[in-house]
Amino acid sequence: GRPVRVAFVGPRELAGGWLTFERILEACGQLVAYAFHHFAAAEDLRPSRNLFNVELPDAPAAPEALRDLLIQRRIDLVVCAAEWAEPFSLPALAAVAAGCDLVALRGSGHAAELVETGRRGRLFDDGDEAVEFFVGGRAVAYARERERFPRFVADIVFDVAGAAE
Repeated sequence: GRPVRVAFVGPRELAGGWLTFERILEACGQLVAYAFHHFAAAEDLRPSRNLFNVELPDAPAAPEALRDLLIQRRIDLVVCAAEWAEPFSLPALAAVAAGCDLVALRGSGHAAELVETGRRGRLFDDGDEAVEFFVGGRAVAYARERERFPRFVADIVFDVAGAAE
């Protein structure tokens, strides 16, 4: 079958979980079972082996554009492995709206809440567990199992206070 498509959204920053994604990429980037994607603004993209770069539109309030790009690229798993609790994660919200599953750390805040409430993804205690999920092939098995179910795509709605629903 086709490779499992794994993405990271945002700049290469520790705060957003880039370190865990980078470790997954280093461990599994050459495996044909995976295809890795980095969605970010042009200035945050760097050429890298085994990584497809996808430029995001300039408009900061374009969550629908991000959702649509995730759908177009047929992304299966989005790594949202923030090292500490984020009160709000637009990448996680857009990923869930695109029908993707999340790979998040238990203490990551909003992304972890989306996994728990929506049952769309896997939670790990730390980056080592998340890396092992990919290295050990469990991510492939998980994605193949999820393919059996229809992908739910949703609109992203913001209320007047700017909080997403």
